[in-house]
Amino acid sequence: MRLRLIIAVLLLGLYVRAQDRVGSITGTITDPDGRAVVNAPVQASNIATAKVYRAITSASGSYTLARLPVGTYTLVVPDVGFTLVRFERRDILVQAAPTLRMDIRLEWGGNLGTPGDDQSAFNLAKSTAQPGPTPRTREGKVDFSGVWIGSFDHNPEIPTLLPWAEALTK
Repeated sequence: MRLRLIIAVLLLGLYVRAQDRVGSITGTITDPDGRAVVNAPVQASNIATAKVYRAITSASGSYTLARLPVGTYTLVVPDVGFTLVRFERRDILVQAAPTLRMDIRLEWGGNLGTPGDDQSAFNLAKSTAQPGPTPRTREGKVDFSGVWIGSFDHNPEIPTLLPWAEALTK
């Protein structure tokens, strides 16, 4: 009985200790003009385990990646359409305390400079569905006419390079 009690206490201690071995990354994502980037996907990949943790920025551009096991990570914000380019930072050390603050200022992506080519003002202001009823034709059918811009992929998959391709890029 005494041996069981000792084992239980040791296991509980290990469990509590394991719970203390998590950290967080928090911050704000802005565009080059300092405006919040809304609904941007953020992901942290644990270098040792290859496990990916995801978050999406809020209306104020803030994000939090919580309960990350202590370790080294790569933080990625994928391209936001043609408007903002991909951000990547490698070898970020996450510790149990304090919470790591990483504010990110994204750079403008390439566009042709053609009027209407850069949808940044529209996309950055768009955070939720438009209020009100669905537009309808005079016959009462849903009206799909107009300009449609696709939504962001909130769970993008980051492709990994094959070893030969990675060696070539280095």
